[in-house]
Amino acid sequence: MNTISEKRARLEAQLAAVAVEEQRAALQKRLGELARQDAARMLAELDAFADDQRRRERAEWDAAWDRRHRIEAAARAFAAEKPAPVPCSREEHLRNLAELDRFLDKTTGARP
Repeated sequence: MNTISEKRARLEAQLAAVAVEEQRAALQKRLGELARQDAARMLAELDAFADDQRRRERAEWDAAWDRRHRIEAAARAFAAEKPAPVPCSREEHLRNLAELDRFLDKTTGARP
């Protein structure tokens, strides 16, 4: 009888060891799944960050490009503009200056 009970105890111990090993394997499998999920989440976050960064940089580049081309167009338009016509002739300017001189002489009495 002793041998049967020993055999039974040994089989129960082996069964318990197998159960522990199965639990350990299931736990390792679950930890592996969690690690893969965590890595996938982190990669998705990094991809989203990189996409957002690229979008922001592209928007900044586009804005700078638009600004540069607006400035260039304004500079070309300015360069193509004809100078404003002179409102009066040389004689009219001289007449206006003479009139100003007479006015100053009359109001200030500064000229001899």
